[in-house]
Amino acid sequence: MKTFLHALPKSFISIYNQAGKHIEVWGNADIKNLYGLIPGNVKGKLLEDVFSKKNATEIKNQINLVFEQKKSNNLRLYVQFPKGSFWIETSLIPLFGNQQEVTAVIGFFKDVSDRVKREKELIESKEKYRNLIELAPEGIIIVNLRGIITSVNTTLLEMTGIRESDFIGKKLTHIPGLQVEYLPYFHELTQTIIEDGIPGSFEFEWKDRNGEDHVERNSNKPCQEAQQTTRLSILFNDITERKLIQKDFYY
Repeated sequence: MKTFLHALPKSFISIYNQAGKHIEVWGNADIKNLYGLIPGNVKGKLLEDVFSKKNATEIKNQINLVFEQKKSNNLRLYVQFPKGSFWIETSLIPLFGNQQEVTAVIGFFKDVSDRVKREKELIESKEKYRNLIELAPEGIIIVNLRGIITSVNTTLLEMTGIRESDFIGKKLTHIPGLQVEYLPYFHELTQTIIEDGIPGSFEFEWKDRNGEDHVERNSNKPCQEAQQTTRLSILFNDITERKLIQKDFYY
């Protein structure tokens, strides 16, 4: 057991009876240095003697379920120990006797505070990314590596007058109003970005919901996670007025 725990930092193991009593407690140096708990002092105590009332109730309820259902349960808790607050992930596993009845529950506790912090940062980063997309002056489409549209921003919906449901889940080459002659450009550029990770752009014409012609400048770039392209962002700038001004100027 000591060798096992040594390989699992920030972890400890307890065995419980149905009353929530710590029958046995094992832990490496972390249980004392990190949490401020001493296995010998915890052994024999009830859950409410070690955890807050709320945490003790949550763990005890899950222990009771393990006894009743004879199968494991998992939960994540924010706990207060003598040396600070931690996010703890808990696995509760039934121990069976000769008659296949649950005689005790073994609880494996592991500190996942760093993981929770990273998850929170990732959520905040994604939220920030979503806000930037929504506030962008350009129309934006996000597509996965199969070329399926997964999201569009409000600017694009206002620009085209087309409903979100007409975009989501459709192939990029099936954008409403896109003229057939431009389909090869979309396909070729998308494949180049996926394979080489190099952004690209081109101009194309399309019709809005009212049938009016527009000229768009399309800019495609890869979105990467862990240095791998996971999706593409397609930016649309309506340059119809600029084209009309250029035409009037030169002709």
